[in-house]
Amino acid sequence: ARLPFTYRAVEDGVLGGQRQAATLDISYHGLLARVPDRLAEHTEVHLELPLPLVDHVAKGIYARVVKATERDGMNLAAIEFTAIGEADAAAVRRFVQMLV
Repeated sequence: ARLPFTYRAVEDGVLGGQRQAATLDISYHGLLARVPDRLAEHTEVHLELPLPLVDHVAKGIYARVVKATERDGMNLAAIEFTAIGEADAAAVRRFVQMLV
């Protein structure tokens, strides 16, 4: 599912500038994203993820980059959710179920 979303790198508890990205795949526990700049592995990020099929915007997801690669000139980041509120987690689960 290609979904545009925004993220901010988190360094020492401080949120960096907002960046635009797009999901290439999403699961209950994370996502694969195309990002504008290569993100270092283990980078902590805060996500704002619109989930249009379930009419929800998950605004409180914290996550970590577990793998960063480049493919066909695109920067890709495999991102694992590390902290997600129950309402956001439920919306992600419903969204993923609708895609299956």
